[in-house]
Amino acid sequence: MIAGKLRHRITFMEPNRVQNEIGEWVEEWRPIEKNPTVWAAVEPLRGRTYFEAKQATADVDGKITIRYKHIEPFWHIVWNDWEGVQKEFKIVSIIQPQQRGKMVELLYKEDLD
Repeated sequence: MIAGKLRHRITFMEPNRVQNEIGEWVEEWRPIEKNPTVWAAVEPLRGRTYFEAKQATADVDGKITIRYKHIEPFWHIVWNDWEGVQKEFKIVSIIQPQQRGKMVELLYKEDLD
């Protein structure tokens, strides 16, 4: 992949259980410990690609490509889009094209329900 395509900064978040003021355990999200922010290519699915993806995997809104990094499927991704709006994505699928350990494609869903 050409480095110029990796023009977005994303941050990987992991769940953390903490107690709130009344003693209940709640889940909050924090950046992962090692190298949480990386360069990425964020590509929302659109048009025909969007509908084909919806048929193959029911809940995919886009694809993120990064240089190889160990990814856990329960992590979330935070990205500030072109308008400065912070978006949070749930990782649906992790793909290593050609199994060479150079790139990772992450299929994501925007709705975190």
